[in-house]
Amino acid sequence: MIAVAPDLAHTDVRALALELFAQSERFSAAGLTAQAEVLLDQVWSIAVSRDRALADSAAWRLGWLLVGRRDYGAARRWFERVSQQPCDSEQTWGQVRAALVQLCSQAASPRVAPPPAAESPGAAPASRLECYSLGRLVIVRDGVELPPCPARRALGVLRYLLTRPRFTAKREELMEALWPEVEPQRAAHSLHVAVSTLRRYLDQNGGQTSVLFESGQYMLSPELAVESDALSFSQWAAEGESAWRAGNYELAEQCYQRAVSYYAGDFFVDDADTLWALAERERLLSRFLLALERLGGIYARRGAYELAAEHFRRLLDHDSYREDICQQLMICYLQLGRRDAALREYERCSAALSHDLGITPMPALQELVAAARQ
Repeated sequence: MIAVAPDLAHTDVRALALELFAQSERFSAAGLTAQAEVLLDQVWSIAVSRDRALADSAAWRLGWLLVGRRDYGAARRWFERVSQQPCDSEQTWGQVRAALVQLCSQAASPRVAPPPAAESPGAAPASRLECYSLGRLVIVRDGVELPPCPARRALGVLRYLLTRPRFTAKREELMEALWPEVEPQRAAHSLHVAVSTLRRYLDQNGGQTSVLFESGQYMLSPELAVESDALSFSQWAAEGESAWRAGNYELAEQCYQRAVSYYAGDFFVDDADTLWALAERERLLSRFLLALERLGGIYARRGAYELAAEHFRRLLDHDSYREDICQQLMICYLQLGRRDAALREYERCSAALSHDLGITPMPALQELVAAARQ
């Protein structure tokens, strides 16, 4: 974001974060935990690059609220974000944090039902698989980060399955997605080799078999508790859009905030990937940009122009040709008294349109900048 009066901007945003934190405390005391969670999420997003102590306190409080409603997977992620002792925590916070992360890791099992009472005492516990593909590619099995997989097509099978309903895909679907220009017999053989390699990679530390083949379909084992940042992002973004279309803008804000918190970067794609991965990256990016646009609009209507500007600026970092977003960002800056920042945004947008597309900004944008220059 363009730096205009940074000291004032920092002070204003920090004051907003402190007010949101205080409001979350009031909601929590009144038993309105869902509202408190949303506010603490916002506090962390605002403070993480400005006031680390405040961000840590927000993450710590939010983690405890999530433990209270047994959302252990989300709680673990928030406890892991705490970098130093919150000012209001006990002196043993380090040991407490480590124990909480371990507890939540063990308790987070969204796809596995509690074991039946008749289960034998020697039965293996549910295994866990975490896949991070937004901004980087990291695979974690039962709490242990696996080394990079040298067989990229094998990892492509896993990444593709993670995009499918119930983590399941027909053999022919995988062949077409991963080997689109290879004759069927060779593609079937390549898929068989890739799946065998993937099983060895995921199961290298023992445990349950991770990839199954049944009735012509490959799938991740139903006994495997799977977490995926891309899937979580998609689910929250979809909930946000549904709420938005229904006119429930408060719920839409909550869901979009959660979605954006998962988006650490664009969907990972390497030079071995085929069209499916590029399409998935574009799909997720489009949802991310829509979430930023929705949130920016919500904050602007509320008069929280600093927050609105941050979201609009973040959107333009990904798509510099969005004249409508440039217009909204300029309006936010003008409302904040940052005329120079608004004019710089216009110049940036105008230069991109002229250099890359050979066009001039839309009339509404030109009228806005003319009014700002008066």
